[in-house]
Amino acid sequence: MITGIDQKHIGKSVMVAYAAIVLLTIIVFGITEQYLVLLAPPAILILFLAFFDFKKLFYLIFFTVPFSIDVSVTGDSFQVGTPAEPLVGLLAIVAIITILMNREDRQFLKTPLSMLILLHLGIILFTAFFTTMPVVTIKFLVVKISYILVFYFLAAKILRENPSGLKNAFILYSVAFIPVILYILNEHAAYGFDKNASNIITGPFYNDHTIYGACLCMVIPVITAVIFNRKTFKINVLANILLFAILVLLTIALFYTYSRAAWLSLGVALAMAFTLAFRIKFKVFVVCLLIGTSSAIAFKSMFISSLKQNKYDSNAHDAGIDDQLKSVTSIKTDVSNAERVNRWNSAIRMFYEKPITGFGPGTYQFQYIPFQYSKDMTEISITSGKFATNPGIGGSAHSEYLLLLSESGLLAMLSFALICFYIVYAGMDVYYNSSNKMDRILALCSISALASYITHAFFNNFLDQEEAASLFWALTAIIAVLKMKESQKSVKPAGDQ
Repeated sequence: MITGIDQKHIGKSVMVAYAAIVLLTIIVFGITEQYLVLLAPPAILILFLAFFDFKKLFYLIFFTVPFSIDVSVTGDSFQVGTPAEPLVGLLAIVAIITILMNREDRQFLKTPLSMLILLHLGIILFTAFFTTMPVVTIKFLVVKISYILVFYFLAAKILRENPSGLKNAFILYSVAFIPVILYILNEHAAYGFDKNASNIITGPFYNDHTIYGACLCMVIPVITAVIFNRKTFKINVLANILLFAILVLLTIALFYTYSRAAWLSLGVALAMAFTLAFRIKFKVFVVCLLIGTSSAIAFKSMFISSLKQNKYDSNAHDAGIDDQLKSVTSIKTDVSNAERVNRWNSAIRMFYEKPITGFGPGTYQFQYIPFQYSKDMTEISITSGKFATNPGIGGSAHSEYLLLLSESGLLAMLSFALICFYIVYAGMDVYYNSSNKMDRILALCSISALASYITHAFFNNFLDQEEAASLFWALTAIIAVLKMKESQKSVKPAGDQ
């Protein structure tokens, strides 16, 4: 064991060594005038943090995610979110090493939620062997697995060691959000806050206003919970005032996203919070869900006919907030809704052709074009394969569930739905049964935030992008750890029986 004196001595030695590296770098740059040499000190520091203090690097990633931008690596065919994604790749390696070397970490992988996630990944990996585009699928899998290793597995490790640890990650995300939000609002102001401009002013940080809104919906419940429970989270008054100011800014930003899916998702988050507050049982929740689903199937024709009669258009120049909300169910006059239906139908037709294996993870945007029917297509539909070769231009399925259905088949979609279902069950179980106040607060804000994305996932898909994946999997990690703690408490020692 290293004593305090030894730790202090080692710390000084590391600082001296790093100062020597910086000095050497300056000398080498002065001789060679190669700017790449200047990357050596930060690269060495990052490597040091990755293998000796990964928590700091984890928090650094959360801080960099909101302002990461896509940078082309090999032309337009492959882009990397910089600086976040390279750091994620590095920490993914650390996560693998940690799993292999630490028995406790391997035990965490045996918890119910972790097993469901592993099952989901296993199904996707199986379908990858039947992909129609191997290179695309390999790139997709590397990114997806890295996100889960870092934002779920390592996040859970941090939370197990410090029950309130992940609040720091969300606070850092929110702080980093500030300049991004101010930039986007400034850009939007140049268009007079026109709702039709909301989709073109979020770059280069967010691909469009929908993912921007989805991320805001996942951050807001956590920051709100911290503000109203500052003593539990040991937040001083000044910091709490600053967090409240950030919350106001986040709320303003959400309003000006003009993303109907985001607005509705936040409503679902609030509904989930009230469900927990009124202690509505999980069985009642499931029964209501089944009744709603059964009714939708039974009255499908009537429901579709009603949607077609809705004449509201969110893109109309004079459309107010109420018109935009009413246009959510308009599939004829609202072109964005009509195009979404087109993408959904294309995904379903792809599923019919390959129901078990799908077309391969990550391939939808390249493969869906021939599956469009002229009766479904709109003025913004993509008709040429050449557009789909550029990232994001081919477009996606606009549904996390249908995307999985078309790319990896029925089992992949069902396994993800099962993950979402278990998240709700586990979160409610912890909130109702835990005697630990912090655990209950974390369960409340996590399940509310996740409910917003689970709902949003019916209309969009963002788990292949670090901005949303980081939040979703970290929140899922919170639920997994809290449920594990609660399960361990319920198991009595053998001597007590």
